[in-house]
Amino acid sequence: MPDEIRELRLRVGDRDVRALETGTGSRLVLVLHGGTPGLSSFAASADTLRGLLERLDLDGHRVVAPDLPGAGGTPARSVEDLTVGGTIAFARELIAALAPNELHLVGHGDASLATLALARDEHLGVAVASCALLAPVAAAPTSDGLDNIALLHPPAPRWSRRSQRWALDRLCFSAERGERELLDACVEHARGAAHRGAVARLELDGARSEITASAYGAMDAFYAYCREVGYAVPLTLVWGAEDPTAEIQHAAVLNDIVGEGPAPVGFHLIDRCGHFPHVDQPDRVARTVGSAIRRAVRVEVA
Repeated sequence: MPDEIRELRLRVGDRDVRALETGTGSRLVLVLHGGTPGLSSFAASADTLRGLLERLDLDGHRVVAPDLPGAGGTPARSVEDLTVGGTIAFARELIAALAPNELHLVGHGDASLATLALARDEHLGVAVASCALLAPVAAAPTSDGLDNIALLHPPAPRWSRRSQRWALDRLCFSAERGERELLDACVEHARGAAHRGAVARLELDGARSEITASAYGAMDAFYAYCREVGYAVPLTLVWGAEDPTAEIQHAAVLNDIVGEGPAPVGFHLIDRCGHFPHVDQPDRVARTVGSAIRRAVRVEVA
């Protein structure tokens, strides 16, 4: 039976961090939420992962999902904090502060590039035992086709309840489920100081270009690593069959790319799922992620 979710307030470096956690133990499952604060159509936070955290049943594991910089209750100190590189640096600091004996990584959506970078990081000071990616659209190769228009022209005002409902209706397969589990949290965090600060930083000259450049740089590094080295950490890819942000063909190509490495790769295409598979099908996703983590446990920890 999974433990209840607890809210944490951590001091990491010179920053106060809000996080959700469940379970106990010296094995850490670090879960990074999707969404780029101020750029994504929804106000991101660890609360988007509650359905997954509520169902992960992992004895001896501490599951922690932080609000990333600029989201929820974690402030961004600069535009760099909102980039892929900033997410990686933040996660490294958090891992060092939590000091686990073993590490499992889970990343959703926009956080997939940072999660993949951490999975191949040789300087974390802890063994990375597994990596699971939920709707890893950010890591999938782009094409020269028509731009995706599913999230263009949100209703004004941008961060209102109506706007957040509009975004979740498009990103979740079940609009009713998305509204019930996510809408209140998105509206609350859209009004919060961390999110409002991130939105303000995006108005600075060059801010959006810096975030875009960081994403492209992270993609280049990821593909180069797959070509030249390949992942030694077991990977699990979870993709919603009805994800409006990318075609299934992108998922298949991503699976082929990471499958060239020495480690096993599990690919799970889940029907009746949009961009939030852990919201649309939380039981199936929790079983998939939990099984992958249990198979990959490396170290016997007292």
